Amino acid sequence: MASRFSFGPVEQAGNDPLGNVTNSGDATDIADAGFANDVIGSLNNGTSLPEGVFTSTINAPDAVTEAVGKAIIGNDDYETVPSLQPGPGANSNSAAALIGQMAAGIAGNNFALPAGANLPGAEAANNVQVNQAKLERDLSEINN
Repeated sequence: MASRFSFGPVEQAGNDPLGNVTNSGDATDIADAGFANDVIGSLNNGTSLPEGVFTSTINAPDAVTEAVGKAIIGNDDYETVPSLQPGPGANSNSAAALIGQMAAGIAGNNFALPAGANLPGAEAANNVQVNQAKLERDLSEINN
């Protein structure tokens, strides 16, 4: 695993946009980091994942997946369950699904969400904004 990305609500003057909170030290990032370490430990040791935890393989080089993750901007409207709200909201599942879809697509592969997982917001991946110029620059550096 090259990198861990954490997306969640970013408090800004009473507004809750979805943003990258990786290494921010906020509650979402701290919880994600601890949980990610538990999952990585289970995968590395061949032990069972905690109940209710599902994973997907992103069939793309780590560098491509990392470039996509770093290019994610977010969404102006964080929603816990975007499909229950009006407008083009998104959440962390939306960002995660988009990273998988884009990275696998760039590598010429498909991406599938984990079977049986309850991922509200994953269907709203297209509501997540990407800094396309940054992504293209970073991909260009990988390919050179």
